[in-house]
Amino acid sequence: MRKIILVLLILAVAGSMRFAKLGTWSFDHDEQFTILETNILFGLAEVPETHLKGGTVRPEDSQLARLPKMLPLAYATHRLGYYLFGENEFGSRVLPAVFGTLSVGAVFWLGLPVFGYSGTIVLTFLMMLWPAHVFNSQQNRFNSETFFFEVLVFLLAAHTVKRRSVLSGVLMGLAACGMILCHALTGLVWGIVLAGILAAWITERRFPPIGVVAALVGFSFLFMGFAIFYIIPLASGWNDFVAWGYSSQHAVLATVNMLGFPVVLFAALGGLLALTRLRNPDDAFWVTVSLGCAACVPMLPKLISLNPMYLFLFAFPFLVLAARFADHVFQRLREPGTAGNLTMAVAWIGLVCCSNLPSLASYYLDGSRCNHRGAFEYVREHWREGDRLTGYMMGSAEWSIPECSPRIPLKTEGTVEQLEELVESGDGRLWIVLHSYRGGLGPELRHWLGKHCSYEHRIGKKRFDYDEYTVEVFLYERFFQPYAFSGDTLE
Repeated sequence: MRKIILVLLILAVAGSMRFAKLGTWSFDHDEQFTILETNILFGLAEVPETHLKGGTVRPEDSQLARLPKMLPLAYATHRLGYYLFGENEFGSRVLPAVFGTLSVGAVFWLGLPVFGYSGTIVLTFLMMLWPAHVFNSQQNRFNSETFFFEVLVFLLAAHTVKRRSVLSGVLMGLAACGMILCHALTGLVWGIVLAGILAAWITERRFPPIGVVAALVGFSFLFMGFAIFYIIPLASGWNDFVAWGYSSQHAVLATVNMLGFPVVLFAALGGLLALTRLRNPDDAFWVTVSLGCAACVPMLPKLISLNPMYLFLFAFPFLVLAARFADHVFQRLREPGTAGNLTMAVAWIGLVCCSNLPSLASYYLDGSRCNHRGAFEYVREHWREGDRLTGYMMGSAEWSIPECSPRIPLKTEGTVEQLEELVESGDGRLWIVLHSYRGGLGPELRHWLGKHCSYEHRIGKKRFDYDEYTVEVFLYERFFQPYAFSGDTLE
């Protein structure tokens, strides 16, 4: 009964955090494409001409059509969410928030038999207060659903190691079906988990039950067939259609940033601690899966055009290592049993659990998104007949201010050259809406804008961590000159 009450309390707190300000944030680029991709899969929309590369790409070969076919369960979930709650900035995020909440509850429920009360509480709070998890729970994308099934896979695998249970093995395989149907890339996670179970069995020096082996081998053949005959044909030539992606170095740094520097430090110490106890099957399992996930981070950019959010799907074992280290220190601090030591132990747990609070507070300032909606609303308020609009996020402009056109998309490469062509090709005013992060706009672009445009509006909030999401609005008018110097005289 106590366990049920605690789970309900955890679900209530985690849910309130994931539903807080859910519809406040404007859609980002991926969220808008998720709606389009979902509708394409279910025959409610067609692939736009802009993605057919002048007719050289067939609609069925476009990534907008292929991606949802590769992740059918995730997109079916989105379609259900849109039907129940709408395609707006709140309704489209309801089911991701639900899955995010359930994943926190699953960590507590399944973690207790594996980590004990103190270790499970630390892991649960690390998940609950993890900014990346809150972000993905509030994003209209497939990461929240995938992560829910992935948590089940990792923890049921730990149960399989600990209990040698056929039921745990079968449930792990079923959870892996959901995980892979939500994101095909997590097929790597299945292989990593199998390696961890094998390492634990070798450490234990006991042959596993034949039922467990049969279940794992059966599901492995099922996933291999799915990959060979379904995923690989759909993914053929995937990188030929895109020119973006992270490098291996950026992927490593992005993962550190996503986890938070304190958690990475605790995870590293937890990994070193586990290495000293490799004769324990549990430690052998978590060391193996952590090393497997760590190896995937620099390897993936060499295989695919990597979206940094994909790295979120390989982060859970590092949270486990951090929680296990924190629990180890907690147990050592309270060994004598004195009130003072217990106070120190509790304070230590609180410090670890709250280590990502500055980044979490920053997240609730701006949702870790640029406020394109606010910028485009400013443009609409000052729009005149004959105006034009350009920027990197014209999909957001189409969503926010469909009445303002023409809307001319900019590429991130050669922005200045594109702007010069635009100002030469039309006589009306040109609105320029650009977003940037901590580094801001490039010096060449900033110089051009300062020389030719008026600075109209800025939307950005001071964060408590190092990043910053900013949208700036500029206006080009043909006869506008901000300044002109003649010698030492300002004319």
